[in-house]
Amino acid sequence: MSLFIYKKHCSRCEKDYECTLSKCPSCGEENENLRGNDAFKNDIHVHPLRNIFLFLTGLLGLQIIATIISFFIQRDFLIKFLSENPEASQAEIATAWKAEVTANPGINMFVNGLSYAILAVALIAILWTGLKEVAKSFASLKTIGIGIIGGVAAIGLSIFLSFITGILRPTTTSNDNQASIVAITSGGYGLWAIIIFGFVGPFCEEVTYRIGLFTFLKRLNKTLAYVLTGVIFGLIHFNWGVFQGEGDIINEFVNLPDYIAAGLLFSYIYDKYGFGASTTAHVFNNVVSLSIVLLGS
Repeated sequence: MSLFIYKKHCSRCEKDYECTLSKCPSCGEENENLRGNDAFKNDIHVHPLRNIFLFLTGLLGLQIIATIISFFIQRDFLIKFLSENPEASQAEIATAWKAEVTANPGINMFVNGLSYAILAVALIAILWTGLKEVAKSFASLKTIGIGIIGGVAAIGLSIFLSFITGILRPTTTSNDNQASIVAITSGGYGLWAIIIFGFVGPFCEEVTYRIGLFTFLKRLNKTLAYVLTGVIFGLIHFNWGVFQGEGDIINEFVNLPDYIAAGLLFSYIYDKYGFGASTTAHVFNNVVSLSIVLLGS
């Protein structure tokens, strides 16, 4: 089995280059290791370490950034709350904070918006040498069209899976991740929600899980890439707080296949048609879903 990890040494110009490129970017010499193999043709070609950094930054960075921002917001709330309720217990403080967040969706909007903005800048910085390829992936109207078709397919797939879960478990509702976004969108922050969750969020996730995780794993094994990327993409939308009594654990698991299926679909579109197509599909899916929520609120 070939592992596309190490740089390729060009026999003509004696320069090293990214081994998933079909030819040497300096002299045009064909990469004989990829002769008859177009597996990496549509990928964004960056060093495998950048693939890993992109994945880890997207996976951990968003949570870390959001935690830091939330800490300062909660600190200000705590100071004010304790000044008015000096003898409040930990349970009362936790209940009051939850009520504050529920009553004011702007808190979650601010935390998510700022977190995604910072993350997008970080991912762009890591991806810097591949930005030209990223921009080029959106240049074709055919690619955008395929992306829109992919977005329609994602919506159709979600409707189908929701129909199935509704039959198997009639009490199924949206998971906590989706419910939080719906609350923000219908709570007076619709435009901001579409910008952040409709455009910035999908871009960050496509860079993280398609250019980062999927592309790196595909260097090792394509089947492994599809399976792990689909599962991990599903799990990042899972509310792990259910194991501490926060929310309905069965409801979270019932909704999980929807996200895994979306992760597999976006990975397929990226693999076959490139980053521009998968990102367009992801954006279309999210924007349409958010627009429906906004129109119905």
